[in-house]
Amino acid sequence: MATPPKAPRRPTVVRLFAVSMNRCAFPGCRTPLISPTGVVLGRVAHIKAQSVGGPRYDANQTAEERHGFDNLILLCAVHHIEIDADGNLDTYTVDRLLEIKRAHEVEGAASGQPIAELSEAAVNGLIIQGVVNEASVHMDFRQAVFKVGGEGGQPLGGGGQGGVLTIVGVASLPPALELELDGKPGQFPGGGGGGGGGVRFEGRTITAADLTNGVSVSSFFAANSTSWRDNMFNVLDGGCSWYPKPFPEQPLRVPVVIVLECGTTKPNELLRLDIVTESPSGAEGQPQPVDIRMTHDEHDLVRRACVAPIASFSVTDTGKYTLRVKSEGIVMASCPIEVR
Repeated sequence: MATPPKAPRRPTVVRLFAVSMNRCAFPGCRTPLISPTGVVLGRVAHIKAQSVGGPRYDANQTAEERHGFDNLILLCAVHHIEIDADGNLDTYTVDRLLEIKRAHEVEGAASGQPIAELSEAAVNGLIIQGVVNEASVHMDFRQAVFKVGGEGGQPLGGGGQGGVLTIVGVASLPPALELELDGKPGQFPGGGGGGGGGVRFEGRTITAADLTNGVSVSSFFAANSTSWRDNMFNVLDGGCSWYPKPFPEQPLRVPVVIVLECGTTKPNELLRLDIVTESPSGAEGQPQPVDIRMTHDEHDLVRRACVAPIASFSVTDTGKYTLRVKSEGIVMASCPIEVR
């Protein structure tokens, strides 16, 4: 079963752009979506909001409908803000925006203008400017106290369970931080002790600000074998183009290498990417999360992080499979392979 999209798919954005005349759909606006020098000025805007609480949100929409062609309109940054402003929601209703979209696309189809090629970078840029929410990471843990262990049970009662503290966006906590993981003893008579707690770290998704500040996947390729030591990866037969089909009911396990340019992220930040596999039929498998720690000193002239995970996926047919590195549905890099 295909994974529900978290952002518009590439063919959808290409189709939107094809009838846009490379300009904002707002009546009378001539702002280009992509500048002559290739700078992305436009945004993919949702007519019915992509998330709960957003402008014109419709809870009855499916993810496919929410990020589908009929719910999307290409606008410049100014008019994207204009239609979503709280004071303008009575003016820019769903019906009004659908009419603006229809009129613009009819004009575009009738214009006879040739359809410009839209690069992968331009597609990602349009999506990112419109649908990636900014995330913030709180990295100052001074004076913080985390109590994760369970409290002891009261007299004649059961013991308290321990909790799990999930910290998103950082790879570790300062050594001096006060972190209580031990469960508390139960009270006399008959109170059970509290369970111990745990801490886990989870990468955050990459944001539009990260991309603007230099975060990118500079290399993504398949190999026969990989290993990792001292912040360096070793590769055997890197850049493989094909793999033998595994035995029935067995997944294909492909070693891959991801090289992430860190940009201006802070050391110890933890970013999350997803590896997603597309089969020859176009079906996407379940995302495999990969967390990457920003380990280099922020004063380094070149800051780069590498990981060498295993992409594991089911194979039903021979043919071309495409491995993609994504963040919040945005394609950061692709690597096609053949299964024979």
